[in-house]
Amino acid sequence: MSASELVLHQIEIGEKHLLVEDGRYDAKIVNSMRQGGYEATERSIVPKLFRSGDRVVEIGTAVGLVAMVLADVVGNENVIGFEANPQLVEDARRNFDANNQSITAKRRFPSASPTTMSNWRTTR
Repeated sequence: MSASELVLHQIEIGEKHLLVEDGRYDAKIVNSMRQGGYEATERSIVPKLFRSGDRVVEIGTAVGLVAMVLADVVGNENVIGFEANPQLVEDARRNFDANNQSITAKRRFPSASPTTMSNWRTTR
């Protein structure tokens, strides 16, 4: 299927809009999204664990929902999401755009050298 033939469904979860490609995700995942339960635990703990200005590296960004919730708390510029699946990276980017959030999503994890990670706090 070409990009011009994509069938996208918009699903609302809280204040977030997810664009979900037809047939990309298992029906259980899509149903969880439609019912609002998708990544509910992760979304609920974000405001309890993070504060404005914290820097967050999310491993396994998937559709980007938790990254967007994180960005609401810490700021878009303070979230980087990594996802191994290149199709999901594109889905996350599409969802960030749909929600007017300029969050970085990457497919590869950077080296954890002192130079690349010097501004990222690993513990509180």
